[in-house]
Amino acid sequence: MVRIQINRLEKIWIEEYGVDFIMYPFEGVEEVKEMINVYKEATLEEKESMREKGTEIILVDQRESLQETIILSENIGKYITIKIPTENKVYILRSTQLSGECDEEFDKFLETVSIK
Repeated sequence: MVRIQINRLEKIWIEEYGVDFIMYPFEGVEEVKEMINVYKEATLEEKESMREKGTEIILVDQRESLQETIILSENIGKYITIKIPTENKVYILRSTQLSGECDEEFDKFLETVSIK
């Protein structure tokens, strides 16, 4: 399953509900582009550390995109988020993958993505 979200925020948005509860922040175009630049400017050691933590840069429709991977508990699979910034939007693709076959199908799907 692949979930698609289109975020039109220029800058980060956080909703606060009381003192202890904060909704998940939605990153805007500026933040995603900045995260990509930080990765690109990092040293080889820093990039390796980022990859070990699940963050890397990939190309989707020839656009630099931020991929974040979280390994699920007991190593039953992984949760992938890909953020593709454009001029004024961030396209976000999310997928939970429980097998190697899911990896292959998701990679095939990414090859078909076209963002105008």
